Order: sequence, then structure tokens, then C-alpha cells
Amino acid sequence: MLAELLPPLESATKDSLTVLQRHFGRIEGLRVLYLGEGNNTATALSLALSRFPGTELHLRTPAGYGLPTDYLDRAGELAAGNGALVTERHDLAHLPDRVDVVYTTRWQTTGTSKPDPNWREVFAPFQVNAELMARYPAAVFMHDLPAHRGEEVAADVLDGPSSIAFWQAGHKLHSAMAVLEGCLRGRGEPAGRA
Repeated sequence: MLAELLPPLESATKDSLTVLQRHFGRIEGLRVLYLGEGNNTATALSLALSRFPGTELHLRTPAGYGLPTDYLDRAGELAAGNGALVTERHDLAHLPDRVDVVYTTRWQTTGTSKPDPNWREVFAPFQVNAELMARYPAAVFMHDLPAHRGEEVAADVLDGPSSIAFWQAGHKLHSAMAVLEGCLRGRGEPAGRA
């Protein structure tokens, strides 16, 4: 499973950390609330943010859709050693009082299906909407895109003033272009020709 996660981990981590660093001027001490499936993005965030002192990652995932236990345990160990915090709950009770970032991603990975035919009902309470964002008026919203408006995020949040998702997508595009250029160079293509 680690082999499946490594490429997305590297990409998601670098892009998200770059955006956080540029927006806040730091990563240390940031408080992040992640809602949704415990997928590659959530795993990447947990393993990356757990390395920064004072950082908090509050994962809220539906029961049965959380982070793989071994990765959650590893993130917890890293966090404990760095004065950070990584927690996961499967409900929305006891949300943190303050967060700097609210983060979500698609509930269904392209090309996959969920075994539970009623999974959308299970995920519905984890939608990032205006009511949730109103709890955190100073927080920014992040999403690694593409988004399914009306599912994991309400359109007014994705397109609203707190969203930095499209700026985040710009970083993702540049990272992908750099990887593509590196691959082409490896095939004998001269630099600057793609």
C-alpha cells in the first residue's frame, strides 16, 4: 500500500505545504481541520504536518473511511516527537475551537467505487459548507481539485472569499509540469522542449 501512496504523497505534500507557507508565512503552529475520506491527501497531510512543531491536524472522517491505521499511528508518533498533534474522529462532535485551514478533497477517487451503496448519506455530514466555515471566519479553505460542487464542498465556499483552492491548483499545475519535463529529459528530450 505504501508504494501506491508515495507518488501522491510527495505531490500533495509539496503543493499543500508550499501554499500554506506562502499564504501564512509559516507552517509551524498552523491548525488544520480536514473533513472527508482518509485518502492519499489526508495521509500526506498527516505525515507532513506532524513534522512541524505546534501544528495541529484534526481529521474528521466517516466511520470505515478513515486513515489506514499504520499511517495514522506513524503520524501520531511523528507528531508526539515534534510537539505537534494529529487526531482522527469519525463524527463532527467536538470540532476544534479555532483552525486556520479547512481542507477537503473529493469523496470518490476517479475510477473507484465504494462498497456501501449509501455512502453519500454517510459522507453528507462531512460537507464543507457556509455553516461550517462560519465557525472559523478567519480560516482559509483548501481543496486539491477537481471538486464536486454540492458534495464535499458547497459552491459558495469553493467560490467564496475564504477559498484559496484555485491558487492551490496553480501550484499543482506547475508541479505536474516540472515532473513531466523531468520525465521528458530522461527520454533524451532537450530542456525547454515539451
